[in-house]
Amino acid sequence: MADPSEVSRLSDDPGPMVRRRQLGSALRRYREAAGLTVTDVARRLSVAASTVSRLENAQRKASIGDVRYLCEIYQVGPAVRDELMELAQSSRRRGWWEDSSIPPGMQKLIGLEGAAELVKIFHPLAIPGICQTEAYATAVTTTFHPENPDYVRRTVATRMRRQQILRRDASPRIEIVLDEAVLHRIVGGGEVMSGQIARLAALAREPRVSIRIIPFSAGAHSGMNGGFTILEFTAEAAVDSPSSLTSTVYIEALYEYAFRESEEELKGYQDAFDALSQRALDQQLSIEFMDELASAHPVGE
Repeated sequence: MADPSEVSRLSDDPGPMVRRRQLGSALRRYREAAGLTVTDVARRLSVAASTVSRLENAQRKASIGDVRYLCEIYQVGPAVRDELMELAQSSRRRGWWEDSSIPPGMQKLIGLEGAAELVKIFHPLAIPGICQTEAYATAVTTTFHPENPDYVRRTVATRMRRQQILRRDASPRIEIVLDEAVLHRIVGGGEVMSGQIARLAALAREPRVSIRIIPFSAGAHSGMNGGFTILEFTAEAAVDSPSSLTSTVYIEALYEYAFRESEEELKGYQDAFDALSQRALDQQLSIEFMDELASAHPVGE
């Protein structure tokens, strides 16, 4: 159990989704430190075990009363109790992304991006949403929802607002690795692709952004099965603080999404990203490659 004297305050509020996740992680650690099971706590609270699990997994908002009683059960010190109560209060506020028009998985991803120190993205087929131009985003979304222009408009607006994180003073570091195929697939026509690739090259020149390309000449690689995003929170809080976060992996498919947080899975994705990075061109060569492709796409195509 952490020494209350070692509790560190967060200098910036990263948003309710992150606070909820921090709180759930802290409650789980203090329950385990107290030698109690989820069933033990559920009996003390006169609730179902699933209710306690949902609190710890950040799938349910914790009330101030919930946290106060759990602190008594776990016998935490006053400093820890005060921080957990603060987390509970801030976790109940709504972020702009917590809207019914945004899929739950994307809500969680946007919320977690707000507190990440480092975001690693690999994609073999498409430009990541955080880097898309409005024209590219519109073309991609229209492909999946051609009969729903309102959905397209809302999705693109969300994607553009999500990109504000890149312009924040304390923006996370972004490391992106893309297969060369991403740059050759014509989405929305030549003019749209030219603008999109130019946008990537411009972002790659930003001090906190790295965008590197795996050329076709690299052959087969471990990312050919699909893309993924790794979010790291190593600088979010002190290791012994109740509000510390672990890393997570986000995976998105056609009709589903998933977050992976087990140590084994995290290591697997970290190893995969490292291997993909080793196959990619270095930053400068990648920028030069993108500059060349951006000028090669015929405008008006």
